[in-house]
This record gives sequence, C-alpha cells and structure tokens, in this order.
Amino acid sequence: MRVGQQRKRDLNEPGIVYALEQIGCLVQKISEPGFADLIVRHPRQGFVLIEIKSQKGRLTQAQVQHERDGWPVCIVRSVAEALALFGVVT
Repeated sequence: MRVGQQRKRDLNEPGIVYALEQIGCLVQKISEPGFADLIVRHPRQGFVLIEIKSQKGRLTQAQVQHERDGWPVCIVRSVAEALALFGVVT
C-alpha cells in the first residue's frame, strides 16, 4: 500500500462494529495489509481477531499467510456471525 493510500473497508463493517460495541466489546480497526480487520476485546471472553468479508469475499494471499503463521482469525460476513462468536444469537 502506498503512502497516503487508505485501505478499502468492507461495506458491512460499520454495522458489525456497532453491534459488537453494543454487547460491550472494545473494537480497534486495523489497517495493516494482510492482517485482520479488527481486534475485538469481549469483557469475559477476551481478544478475538476478526476479518470481515463480503458474502463472496475471499482471503488475500497475505491473509492466508498470516493464518499459516499462527494468527487465529475469525472470518465473519454478517452482524449475526460476529455476534455468534460471543454467544449472542440474533
């Protein structure tokens, strides 16, 4: 990524972030190429790395490599999937 160039965010990200914050999570957006989109801290369940994808979105080669390197990443495509990570059923 070039200097001054902003990383493209998925259109479903704002709703997912909002829903996670509503259940008490702290959410930090990450802009590191190849790394998960969000670091989320749930008050009781701890930290989770979340990669947000559209319904047809796929992991980039850099994201695949991060997983191979041992970074546990949860892929979510909707608010319901994100909340389910923390036991919330919608």
